[in-house]
Amino acid sequence: MPAIIIVSAILLILTGILVAGVFIIIQQKEHKKKLALAAQLEKEEEERRKEKRKKMAAEREKAKRRKKEREERRRKQREEDAEMVMKFEDYLKTQMETQIQPGNDEPMPKKSTTTAKDDEVLKKMGAMNLAVDLMAKNEEAEEKEAQ
Repeated sequence: MPAIIIVSAILLILTGILVAGVFIIIQQKEHKKKLALAAQLEKEEEERRKEKRKKMAAEREKAKRRKKEREERRRKQREEDAEMVMKFEDYLKTQMETQIQPGNDEPMPKKSTTTAKDDEVLKKMGAMNLAVDLMAKNEEAEEKEAQ
């Protein structure tokens, strides 16, 4: 009888050890699954970060391109404005040269360097000077705003 109790106790202990071993194996498998899932989530997060960096870089490039285009338009506008100012100055010189001379009641005939169309454009230059001043102020305001 005591042998049966000893054998039963040993079998009970071995069963407990077996159950504990199975439980440990199950816990290890679950832990490996969790680690694999964590690694996958980390990879996905890294991919999202890379995509976000690419998107931000593309936006920066787009902003640079827009800025260059804006600068180019402004440069062209300044060149056109300078050309118009030069034409207006030529027009004013021509007008000053054709004014009445002392001792002569008639204006001195001078050859005009501008066409009738240019004369019309140059007459509008008085208003254009104001527009140029306003545009310069607007550009300064835009530059301050951009900064």
